[in-house]
Amino acid sequence: MGMRVASFRDGAWTVDDGTPVAEQLVDAVSCRGLLWIQLTEPSRADLDEIADLTALPDTAVAVIGRDQARPRLERHGSALVVVFKSAVYVDREEVINVGQLGVVVDEHVVVSSATGSQPEPGFRAVDLDPRALTLGPAGIVAAVASRVVRSYTPVLAGLDQDVQEIEAQVFSGDRGSHAERIYRLKSEVQQFRRAVAALPDEIEQLLDDEAVAAPRDDEPGRAEVLVRLRGIQVEATRVWEQVASLDDLLNSAFSAHLAQIGVRQNEDMRRIAAWVAIAAVPTAIAAIYGMNFEYMPELEWRYAYFVVLGFMASACAVLYRLFKRSGWL
Repeated sequence: MGMRVASFRDGAWTVDDGTPVAEQLVDAVSCRGLLWIQLTEPSRADLDEIADLTALPDTAVAVIGRDQARPRLERHGSALVVVFKSAVYVDREEVINVGQLGVVVDEHVVVSSATGSQPEPGFRAVDLDPRALTLGPAGIVAAVASRVVRSYTPVLAGLDQDVQEIEAQVFSGDRGSHAERIYRLKSEVQQFRRAVAALPDEIEQLLDDEAVAAPRDDEPGRAEVLVRLRGIQVEATRVWEQVASLDDLLNSAFSAHLAQIGVRQNEDMRRIAAWVAIAAVPTAIAAIYGMNFEYMPELEWRYAYFVVLGFMASACAVLYRLFKRSGWL
């Protein structure tokens, strides 16, 4: 497990100064500050220890310790629990690595747990908007959500570029098979879509919770929190819509690719049928004259061989021209 401890007070951060966590927590409570404990790949025992140390509800800490299938928002007493799904796009492999960022927020203490793939350089509390951290639990959630949603931008850019490449390949006339790449990328898009689908609804749930959205009875602060959350919800909805659009584009590209395969198969069958018909003329004539009957027309004629060859060549040429004109060749 990796652990970093940062203390936020009077608009400034103090990071890992060596002071025991228990003392920092007492100081944060007495000075109306904030203690942020950041965990990386914690075990269940690590989370239980942190829960005992910070007096946070065990159930709240347990939520961020489990791998969640989708974003999640819960209340456990005075603690607010949110789980976000992080995403990193590996362009070379066209793979989306999905991780998780869980946060338990109380009045003066925050515990975050990062597991799986995280955007570089990883989640750091000191990178959050300091103003948002003064707006209570909802403001802290808004700051974390804003950073998570912004981290989706490189993923969307990478996906969009690859989808455009696939579309260009499908409609380039290339006779290669692109079905495997389309299906693989579509699977990654679906995984990312599941990771972000519930996020707008979770933000809406937070907006409806007046107790959460009213930090310290500060009406101007409450209004700012609502504005921040509404903006994040709009951005999360835009991300979801863009992912859905990419999924639809992949569906269209896959359908077009299958249609092109069908058309090419029809073209190949017509071309094969045309050549078979052309080859049937000399084959039939050769078969007739290969019967070795004693009495057959033109067998005793001096120029019969050349006449028959000429007839075969002429018939084949006429058929070739007809099939070429009809588009079968």
